[in-house]
Amino acid sequence: MSAPRPDAAEPTDAAPRRRRREQSAPRRLNKPRLPERHLLERPAVGLHATINIATILLAIFLIGYVILEQPEQIDDFTSTVIAALGVPIALLFIRGLRRAQPRIDGLPITVEQFPELHARIVDISRAAGLARTPRAYLTSVGGYEPCRVDKGARDIVLVSSDLYAECEHHGTPQVLDFAIAHEVGHVVAGHGNYSRMLATSWLLDVPIIGGLVSRPQEYTADRVAARIAPTDAIRALAAMAIGRDNYLRVSPEAMHREAFHRSGVFVVLANLLSGRPPVSWRMRAILPPYPRGRVLFPPRPDQHHL
Repeated sequence: MSAPRPDAAEPTDAAPRRRRREQSAPRRLNKPRLPERHLLERPAVGLHATINIATILLAIFLIGYVILEQPEQIDDFTSTVIAALGVPIALLFIRGLRRAQPRIDGLPITVEQFPELHARIVDISRAAGLARTPRAYLTSVGGYEPCRVDKGARDIVLVSSDLYAECEHHGTPQVLDFAIAHEVGHVVAGHGNYSRMLATSWLLDVPIIGGLVSRPQEYTADRVAARIAPTDAIRALAAMAIGRDNYLRVSPEAMHREAFHRSGVFVVLANLLSGRPPVSWRMRAILPPYPRGRVLFPPRPDQHHL
């Protein structure tokens, strides 16, 4: 009689141990898929990272050269380096203060405070595939900007109190859903990750160069929001442009046509100096056939599709 096979032996406690590990592990949703990411976003981040690395290497080279070749000028050179490093440090410091202000003046959105709005943010975060709901604040700081995401040590969604009140008054919760989903889209796309912050750092505040990253990020967040909350997406974008009650009177066709008439040298220059693409450009990017979204130059008339 042959000996029993190893797999025919008495069952061990391996399976119960495995089940206990699965039950004790933190619950994670599926990793968010982002087919909506703008084509130029990652190359622009790579450009920022390259500029930062080149700047650091150049500074190291110059410091070494002065120490080895011109030690008598080291005092003057040190002062110059400190002054040059003070610019990006000051920009980062100002950005940190700007991020902190809404959290000081705003009200946390929790289960106990604004429970319906909190539940809405939780549902949108789950629909986006986030394992953890970002902290959210209701704030009036920053004027009538529907929502913002605070990209810092933690991803914090800032909801405009004006938009919340208007949507409650007019019964247009889908507009609020899109605005929140847009900011959640920034979180899903990793726009506030430490690696992204290190790669872009102070360059986000430099005209033209900073917009090469921030404008594609807006298109990416819009695409995420259009997938999660497609209803009234055009009105939500219109609220970013004109605010208050006027977004209810927006004609999507007229705003879309306007995108093709805003051309000229100064229009291109103003767009380059802005951190966001015009709202009319963003509208056409979330409408069929879903073009990538123009970053540097106005859309071409042959791309009219509404």
